[in-house]
Amino acid sequence: MQDRKNSLPTGRAWSLEYLRIVAAFGIVWFHDSAAPAHWLGLGGLWIFLLISFTLFSRMPSDQPLRAFGLAKARRIMVPWLFWSLFYLVLGLWRLWRHGTPFYEPWMLWTGFSLHLWYLPYLFGASVALHAMRRSVAALDHPAGTLTITVLGLVMLAINAAWLPATPPLAQWLTAIPLTLIGCALGRIALLVDRRDRRVATVAVVACVAAVCAARLAIPGHIDHDAVTVIAGTGVFMLVNACLLPGWAPVRLLSPLTLGVYLIHPFIMDVLVRVMGESGSPLRVALVFAASAAAVYCMRKVPFLRRVV
Repeated sequence: MQDRKNSLPTGRAWSLEYLRIVAAFGIVWFHDSAAPAHWLGLGGLWIFLLISFTLFSRMPSDQPLRAFGLAKARRIMVPWLFWSLFYLVLGLWRLWRHGTPFYEPWMLWTGFSLHLWYLPYLFGASVALHAMRRSVAALDHPAGTLTITVLGLVMLAINAAWLPATPPLAQWLTAIPLTLIGCALGRIALLVDRRDRRVATVAVVACVAAVCAARLAIPGHIDHDAVTVIAGTGVFMLVNACLLPGWAPVRLLSPLTLGVYLIHPFIMDVLVRVMGESGSPLRVALVFAASAAAVYCMRKVPFLRRVV
């Protein structure tokens, strides 16, 4: 799930399409609180961030900020607005039908479902970083890449000691380190010398792992986030290093991942009402499959295609 056009890649970039599917499944798993070790699915979010911002930082920064922002708004904020209204209507229906309150003040920032926080964040971070790259050309040079990496690692360490529980501030602060690390990995991928690329990539990933290990070593501190960062980053690096084929199911599923992210809470709620509460991993697979099927059908409708 990311800001991108609908065209599919060729060659080595197919690894990113596999990663998008793995990440979308991880998010569905994470949001099923009854599933075994569901918190591990949060690694899918880190994979999404790494994909989005490695690709972002590889692109030239010469596009005017206004044009860049408008393009991002069409691709990210239009779906966000549509699904925010969808979950608002759903929340109002539940309030009328069952008396279930749904409004929280943080919804002014995220939309009317907490999982929608990612889209405004993706938009804001992309526009802010694009503006910074246009204003400070050094950010695209090795020294700038090093600075971004250090900032990401510092934020990753700080989050262990200070992370507010209030949404969406908690989600934003948790996402910033992987956003910066993703940007750094994207710039490293543009280095001409293969050995330099490998050394720099290994160094960044090793530093991420070291910070997470230090967080896990804090006495009396259970840090699931650090485990998921290691897992998400590890899966991202492993799959991204592979030369994978454009397998037909991947061609089918990869363009659906944004829609799966947006619609899966609704699909999960429907299946819970039909099947009842269950800790079976089968429900995660069913939610993912049903969400993908729903998005596939929606993409056949020209208007709805724009919001998934």
